[in-house]
Amino acid sequence: MGPKNQRNHYPLPEADRISWDEVSRRASNFGLLFQRMIGYPKRWAIDGDEKKRMWDRLVQENGNQIFRDKPFQALYAAVAERRKTLFKDLEGSGCRVRSFELRLEERLSIGFGTESALETGITLHRLYGMPYLPGSAIKGVTRHHRFFEIAERIGVRPLMPKEIERRKSARRPTPWKLLETILTTRIPEEGKA
Repeated sequence: MGPKNQRNHYPLPEADRISWDEVSRRASNFGLLFQRMIGYPKRWAIDGDEKKRMWDRLVQENGNQIFRDKPFQALYAAVAERRKTLFKDLEGSGCRVRSFELRLEERLSIGFGTESALETGITLHRLYGMPYLPGSAIKGVTRHHRFFEIAERIGVRPLMPKEIERRKSARRPTPWKLLETILTTRIPEEGKA
């Protein structure tokens, strides 16, 4: 990433840019490199192909090396051990803890709300720099799945795209909007308006 290849540009004064290049070459946190230290092409235009090239370069030049380094492996092992200890402590305090592995049947797209020059949608741990699935994403997927199960159980069927457009043009609320209105409308107490 640094001056060795001169492919990336940092909008900084020359002295600061040299320091920045030195620091970015020694950084051992992929999240820091990816989210704060990524350079830009000199022409300042990042199209789809350039984004892919930048991502590939970042991973090849930095990511693969960082994730294979012994310090990172030791850190990853320590994080895993810390998680196991946390689970044991929770069980010891009377909580029921279950650990299980799941496989996706389809792709899971998360992290696209995170700002990045490359718009990759990868979520990296703030401290450790390793990819992970945030609990909020898992909760969101679970909520979405459960919402559709409940809707199916009470007879609210999903609309096809043509039907959605037809309803929009007729300005009638969709079954989903009606369900949302029912679930979020407060019923006034008796005698109060």
